[in-house]
Amino acid sequence: MYIRFYTQCLKKGEHLVFTLSLYGWFEKYAEAAVETLLMMCRLGMGTPLVRLNLLSVSERLADGTRYCLVQDNDRQTVRLQNPVTLGRYIRCKMEPDEQVIGIHYDVPVNLHPTRRHKFVASAGYTDHRLPGFYQLVKAAALRITKLSALYTYPENADYFTTVNELVEPFSIPATAMELTSATIRRVTCYRPDKEVNWQPVPMAEYTGTLEFTGNCNYYIPLLLFARNLGVGVNTIYGLDRYRLTK
Repeated sequence: MYIRFYTQCLKKGEHLVFTLSLYGWFEKYAEAAVETLLMMCRLGMGTPLVRLNLLSVSERLADGTRYCLVQDNDRQTVRLQNPVTLGRYIRCKMEPDEQVIGIHYDVPVNLHPTRRHKFVASAGYTDHRLPGFYQLVKAAALRITKLSALYTYPENADYFTTVNELVEPFSIPATAMELTSATIRRVTCYRPDKEVNWQPVPMAEYTGTLEFTGNCNYYIPLLLFARNLGVGVNTIYGLDRYRLTK
């Protein structure tokens, strides 16, 4: 049996940068997360193992600046200075004369459920499964609901059922937003299928920018809060994150 592996090479001198989000009460494990990164770098990566130099670990503050927690493998006590909460964005609104909002997908995103059946395309078949505004709002609300049930209110068995029933009524007004501009590209990523000998499985996703027109103030706090949580179908490998451009 032939298995094709998709590899990525990191050359000497290159920098590897990534983000880590600690949701809910996982915030208290920030110091353990940094210690894990230090150990991972000391042990090395790749085949054969190559030791890495951890340049820095920083916390991103509300204004976009960064607060350095660890630098040059220096071990010290880690205390987060500015955890992200929904309350930070609750008063964020657009001005009355601002009616256009841009959603930019830096990384591939898929906001539609994976198809389990193949469809026969007809002459009138136009389902491109674009990441629309309604799909984004609903996906963000569902993502926050699930994460909150797992990491914020794990002792409340009824929390997820109760809040999940509110997601659709909350999301319906988002259908009024009109797509006015789209500069996007459909890309294919691959993930290993653990159930079938780690065969690579294709994932069709979109990158780029879409602009919508309408009054979206109702959803801006949610979208600002959820932008780094990975809101789509495939939230692995840093996929399904977005940012607001207007």
